[in-house]
Amino acid sequence: MAQAQFIIRALKIILAFIPMGILACAAGQRSGDAGIVIDSGEVTDTSIFPEFDIPLSSDGKTIVDGNKPPDDSLLPQDKLANVDIVDQSIQPNDTALDSVLPPDSGSGGWIEVPGAETTQSEPLAIIDGHGKLHLFIRGSTNAIHENIRTGSVWSGWTMLPGIPGSLSPPHAILDTGGKIHLFIRGMDDGIYEAINQNGWGTWTKLDGVMVDSPAAILDKKGLLRLFVRGKDNLLYENIFTTLGGWQGWSFLKNSTTLSGPSASIDNIGYVRLFRRTTLDGLEYSFINSDQTSPTWSSWITIAGSVKIMQRPSVLMDAKNNLTVFIRGEDDYIWKNVRQSSVWQGWQRVSNALKTMSGPMAILDGAVIRIFVRGADDGIYYLTDL
Repeated sequence: MAQAQFIIRALKIILAFIPMGILACAAGQRSGDAGIVIDSGEVTDTSIFPEFDIPLSSDGKTIVDGNKPPDDSLLPQDKLANVDIVDQSIQPNDTALDSVLPPDSGSGGWIEVPGAETTQSEPLAIIDGHGKLHLFIRGSTNAIHENIRTGSVWSGWTMLPGIPGSLSPPHAILDTGGKIHLFIRGMDDGIYEAINQNGWGTWTKLDGVMVDSPAAILDKKGLLRLFVRGKDNLLYENIFTTLGGWQGWSFLKNSTTLSGPSASIDNIGYVRLFRRTTLDGLEYSFINSDQTSPTWSSWITIAGSVKIMQRPSVLMDAKNNLTVFIRGEDDYIWKNVRQSSVWQGWQRVSNALKTMSGPMAILDGAVIRIFVRGADDGIYYLTDL
């Protein structure tokens, strides 16, 4: 028995270092490149931004951030509605990506989540009101499985009851009352929700359809904002209020995407929504959720050489720094940190483990934990201090 376990472990290690293109060539395909749909507002001078001296590109339409761009949250939102912004602050060399890589971390510290469960897509993690980490995966039969980490101890995998099956990774959010809201894409592309308050309730089907994993955020006013990628590849938003329920879907302007969205909120109340563009780039739009009837800004491009293969994972750390994690075209995990309104540039998190899906990063106390799907479909995590 011990010999058999040793052989299985050795095979997993070997598979983890096989190029992902070989393993995945028969399993999926990338969408063809297409032109990015962007805003086309005519901006001829910088007078709409009286607080800042912002250069315009030669086309007279695009604002190009320099090495010390102003905080986008300080720009007048009503003026940003028809402006395209390219954030070019501190990016890696286009022809020398390896020059920005940190030293190889060897084994990288990746740990396999116990329980011998496998997944078809990226994991999902959330911290509940008691500090417990809930890890969700889409299993081999499309059912959703949960593993709870209390301290350093995992509970083991359990399948959620009454699950209708899911075609994409799940997404979860914690509301102000401490309840976990779990959203999935059903086998019929429908949007389903289950709520955990001392146990999982029944699944409810919401109006609408989606073709990827959803994203959700609790804004400054306590409103639950749900984002999905529709069948037309546009992003849609639905807002839930305690008194009025779901308000209905509205689409975001020029939001064509190749993957599901991701969202974050800072301690001021600015919600940022991220999308993967049709050219595998990364862009975000933002609102100040503390305002009455806020309007989404135009899409802001995070410039750089790294292409993203799936939706990003984004989080705010304890210092209110925004960190974006992506799966690059080399199948490694990359990150970019936004400090004092400046993106620090893309860095590979680890050279030790490739992934077949996007990453999932979460702030667990004072540390960041990154969860991925390994080459063997196992679930692994890394603690990023």
